[in-house]
Amino acid sequence: MKKLYFMIGLALMANAAGAQTQNLGQPVSYSKKVSLAKKGYTLPSIDNAAEHAYYTQLAQERGEKLLQYGKPHDVSINFFQEANKRVLPNGNNLYQFFIESPTAVSLNLTFSKFRLEQGTVMYLFNEDKTRYIGAYTSLNNNAAEKLGTELLYSKKIYIEVQEPAANQGKSKLEIGRVIHGFINLDEFVEKSLNDAGDCNIDVNCPQGSGWEIPRNGVAMLVNGGGGFCTGSMVNNTAGTTTPYFLTANHCGSDPTDWIFRFRWESPEASADCGTNAPSVNGPTNMNINGGVTRANYAPSDFHLIELNSLPNPAWEVTYNGWDRTDIPALSGAGIHHPSGDIKKITISSDTYVSEAYFGQEENHWHVEWSDGVTEGGSSGSPIFNQFRRVVGQLHGGASYCGGDDLSDSYGKFFSSWTGGGSSSTRLSDWLDPQNTGVEAIDANVTNSLDPFFSSSIIGAEGTLCTGTVSPQVVLTNGGSVPMTTATINYIVDGVSTPIDWTGSLGLFESETITLPTLNLTTGTHNITVTVSDPNGTIDENMGNNNMSNDFNVVVGGDNLVLEMNLDCYANETSWEIVDNNSTVFFQGGNYVQQDNYTVHHEICLLEGCYDLIIYDSYGDGMSSNDCDPGSMNLYDADQEVLTSLAPEDANFEQMIVKNFCVGETSVLGALAKSSLKVFPNPFNTSFKVSNQDALIRTAEILDITGKRVFYTDNINAFEVNIEPAVKSGSYFLVITTDNAQIIEKIIK
Repeated sequence: MKKLYFMIGLALMANAAGAQTQNLGQPVSYSKKVSLAKKGYTLPSIDNAAEHAYYTQLAQERGEKLLQYGKPHDVSINFFQEANKRVLPNGNNLYQFFIESPTAVSLNLTFSKFRLEQGTVMYLFNEDKTRYIGAYTSLNNNAAEKLGTELLYSKKIYIEVQEPAANQGKSKLEIGRVIHGFINLDEFVEKSLNDAGDCNIDVNCPQGSGWEIPRNGVAMLVNGGGGFCTGSMVNNTAGTTTPYFLTANHCGSDPTDWIFRFRWESPEASADCGTNAPSVNGPTNMNINGGVTRANYAPSDFHLIELNSLPNPAWEVTYNGWDRTDIPALSGAGIHHPSGDIKKITISSDTYVSEAYFGQEENHWHVEWSDGVTEGGSSGSPIFNQFRRVVGQLHGGASYCGGDDLSDSYGKFFSSWTGGGSSSTRLSDWLDPQNTGVEAIDANVTNSLDPFFSSSIIGAEGTLCTGTVSPQVVLTNGGSVPMTTATINYIVDGVSTPIDWTGSLGLFESETITLPTLNLTTGTHNITVTVSDPNGTIDENMGNNNMSNDFNVVVGGDNLVLEMNLDCYANETSWEIVDNNSTVFFQGGNYVQQDNYTVHHEICLLEGCYDLIIYDSYGDGMSSNDCDPGSMNLYDADQEVLTSLAPEDANFEQMIVKNFCVGETSVLGALAKSSLKVFPNPFNTSFKVSNQDALIRTAEILDITGKRVFYTDNINAFEVNIEPAVKSGSYFLVITTDNAQIIEKIIK
């Protein structure tokens, strides 16, 4: 059973700035030559349902949107004293120790003392040796000498430390807390990718166009007490790249053992934009371990943290701008990780309203949503105004998918600026250390002139059922200087056409530009779009100036929709559409494994007959004992079913072939133009097929896998009786006449 695991750091890449794990291969304990330790610690029994109910009720009473995934259990375990020790043939010391909680969904640890001597490495892995985290090395050392680990989905986990003999006694490891994960795997954690409600919008959807730079500053965090939150990097007036991170005060008080995950986003090409389709996973290796509290203040619910290390420049993390005035935004957006899910965006088209939230002062912004919502795990996430500046962080609210009240409340940046009047309770000392009095700053944009396209080339993607194409691009200003002119050049199949653009775009502002209409022939085409010469001078960032798409055109084709109702092992399913020459026209697969869900694929085909072949890599079709069976429907433009797969037929083993025809040769088209009739439910011992317009030539019967079980070509009549000797089950009757091929599902 393969699942998507959340927060599993499979040999995460190292960050030169430290605080990151390194890719040093598997733990030594994975070897069959090394037995597992019998020394460890077992937690007392924990009632998962009771703990989940308690923390859920607590969050509701407090009006908070922190998602509690586990119960923290304080311990004091000196690892090197308690662990099983042996000496390996290479002379290194190997230490092993297990942590067990019999009812746990997941386990993760915080080390109250953590310091590894250079050359000493640590791993954590689950009981069946299918998932591991590490290696942790001296690069993870920090001033607080603390460390939090990612989650492992197991009731029992092992800690392994390898050290050179010369390092013995030089490292410190003390386990201070074990977090027993209690959220049900099927309902929450194992589908944390895609756990958020169906109305949530991936940040790289069209709704996120123009929010790319603010997006890059937002990160998910796992606190040391078993909770998920969100927050954002924030800029400061001194012009330094101090890694300040703003989140909610209620997300926790001690960030020394927290984990901060940056840039966890679905790719634009496969983002889920407020549907029930699953999000596609993105990179999960941009993590920083730990930070230090600089200021926090409960009334406006803010917590400012300085991370233990700078985000790797390769991650392109933004230090977001802010606005400390009390001027209500006219519109804006929130960017967040609801339910510990991949990054989402929520849009507000209404003016923010000042309010008192769980207090006496109006130190919060009340925000109404026009697209998307927030959920548990969104707490601490930034709310931006129309100028892409942070004006607060999420405290709580009523919004959820399908709810009547689509609004939330954010602690004001304005109120947090002066906070409680001291450096440890206000933002001003840290974000304006020279007391410049600046009221608002933008993100740490280093370029004055940087035009770029903030979405793919719209209208020239995939396969189009028309030769008339009107592409669009979204031009965005990523520079600090307002952009008034630029040159857009688009090249279609090698033919270049320049466009002189004029307008007015401030920082992060965008404009959708429609390119001249193209009249193309059937086949594959390429379109490349570039932007240059902003304000008649040099673009300071040439690395984001080009976009290119290959796309297909089918002039006169028919629009079809393939609806796949997948079972919970969707990753085993793939499909392709081929013609009689086995030419592949469309194919699909690489689906996310989770509970049953539906995907839709738009397909364009010319008139003719084709085979839709569905494959299952495991060999039990789209079926499982763990969930409802899958099914399939292929619709034409009139929503008529061309071919289908019923749930009761989902166990087709490795492959099933579904023949269908498009256009005049389709089943419906042929029946409409002829009088061929298959009598209803005739499949007992024999049945009759009659036709008035053309002679019947052949008849065959295929079983549910596409295997032929009956065939006759000794027909030259307008009416035929067929008497197949087959077992009970579902079959397909294929009748060929002089002018059509008819496929009907029959059941014996």
